[in-house]
Amino acid sequence: MRLRPFDVNAARATYAARRVLRTPRMILFRRLTRDADPATRQVYEHASYSRALFAFERATLQNPDLVIDFDLDEASVVVDGGAFIGNWSVRVAKRFGSRIYAFEPNPAALPALRKRTSPFPNISVQHYGLGARNETLSMSDAGIGASFFSENYFAKKLAVETVSGQIRDVAEVFAELQLDHVDLLALNIEGGEYEVLPRLAETGWIPRIDAILVQFHEWLPRARRSRRSIQQTLRRTHTQLWEYPWVFEAWRRSGIS
Repeated sequence: MRLRPFDVNAARATYAARRVLRTPRMILFRRLTRDADPATRQVYEHASYSRALFAFERATLQNPDLVIDFDLDEASVVVDGGAFIGNWSVRVAKRFGSRIYAFEPNPAALPALRKRTSPFPNISVQHYGLGARNETLSMSDAGIGASFFSENYFAKKLAVETVSGQIRDVAEVFAELQLDHVDLLALNIEGGEYEVLPRLAETGWIPRIDAILVQFHEWLPRARRSRRSIQQTLRRTHTQLWEYPWVFEAWRRSGIS
């Protein structure tokens, strides 16, 4: 499923209007996070999904391993789409020892990713991102918020530079890696989820994935409609375990205890 053409100016105006209404809350976020690391402050400053974000934080205080708390072991196959510098992959490797494929298209993040994951031979770093087709695109070099989509608010706000990154067809990649089943697919790819998940659905891959952890991104035009459509597709084969809208949500293949 490709996103249909949209009115860029209308999308910008709508997003800007929502942010104006939430300005008092954003000011509070800045005060609360003034001692936090830059990535955390960036998320709080621009998030318009504050209730879900705070609920997610409360949940992770109760269960610090929430985003890796899946039924995995050493024989499991894990795909980390959007690995950045590898923190999530390393957490999974330390706890479960699973076979992990970490995908990262941003050349600026790759040295740190390779260094971070080098002590773990079960983590295989792939220097490209997952998508619906093979292509080389310009992406915003916004650190943890790097994206191939020009509507990325972080990129526009921070006026970041762009770099070239490679995207490959997710179905073709899985075939090349000789995968026939994935125990856990994690996607935090700054808008790319709206192409990867439909591509997996149309190629018959969704029923072959036991668990899915995904962050849907709100800033992309038609994001709400696209997210609902993908969720409807997932419900045919999976059950939602938990959901913090626009932060993270987890799905498990139906029939798995």
